[in-house]
Amino acid sequence: MLAVTAAPWLAAGESMEWVLLGGTALIAGGALRLGWPRHRSRLVLLLVGLALVSWGMSLAGGFEPLNEEATTALSALLLAGALLWNARLQCRKPNCGPTCTHGVR
Repeated sequence: MLAVTAAPWLAAGESMEWVLLGGTALIAGGALRLGWPRHRSRLVLLLVGLALVSWGMSLAGGFEPLNEEATTALSALLLAGALLWNARLQCRKPNCGPTCTHGVR
């Protein structure tokens, strides 16, 4: 995530920024696939989706006249926070631990 957050300042080309966004979206999807069955929190999905959409809007110039580097970095940090939260959430049923299978199909 550090490279993604610093990418705008590393003078990576615009196409490389889109590649980083696509790769990060794939990684986020994999992380959600692992975390979602444990907690079923729609707020996590909303935050990840909001972060990815805002990052794409930033790259496309949707936040003009704001600084693209700043809005891209903020979107990447929002995504990182949502994914960390996704990893920490657990099932709320009593006596469930990290190996909880409630909701896993």
